[in-house]
Amino acid sequence: MNLLKFITHIHYKLQQNAETAFFPNDYILEVVNKSLIYIYNYCDWSWTLVVDKVDVNEPTDTFKMHFQIYKPYIFSLDKREYKRTNIPIDFMNYPVKWNSALYWYNTKWDMVKFAKEGKSVLWVYHRWAPQYDKIDPQYTIDIPTDMLAALEMCVLRYLHPGWFEQWAQLSNQYFNMMKEILDRQKKIYWFTLKPEDLRLDRIYSKMKMPFTSFTTLYWF
Repeated sequence: MNLLKFITHIHYKLQQNAETAFFPNDYILEVVNKSLIYIYNYCDWSWTLVVDKVDVNEPTDTFKMHFQIYKPYIFSLDKREYKRTNIPIDFMNYPVKWNSALYWYNTKWDMVKFAKEGKSVLWVYHRWAPQYDKIDPQYTIDIPTDMLAALEMCVLRYLHPGWFEQWAQLSNQYFNMMKEILDRQKKIYWFTLKPEDLRLDRIYSKMKMPFTSFTTLYWF
């Protein structure tokens, strides 16, 4: 759905109550971003799973992804699978002294750093919620159409905090409605994906289909 159209719809809802009729657009946009984070992190949605591939001309150990990482499954460098490290380091600045035989990698926001250099990277991961910096009429909210009702309930829940008894009641009503929608959609879009069940040769075979730089996998 168009971002401007969605916020206009939220404004219409708010104008039905004199106390909430004058929330500024910037504040509503902030709440939309917060609501998207809540919904994206509610469970491992199948529509947030992506296969992302990047090739570079010169070998490097650090690659920029198309999305921020929420939950990684498989990262490979030059078709060799790597395992995520649990070493607590600032991977962008820490001198790499890992044992490359273990094939470790680490992630930060939309970046991934490997224990050695390479030229071709393939990633399978859940992406983080998008965050919009302005109400651009060209922006489309990155969420399935049948999840928009949950997003609307979440936004209205945040916009009706418990300062007044009436607001607290509305907030609880919107929260319960949102929860009902999310739990119902969870039965459709949720799944458990185990990294050991994924094989790189199967992933690469899927990528023979026409696509540009990345594609989204739907596992249902």
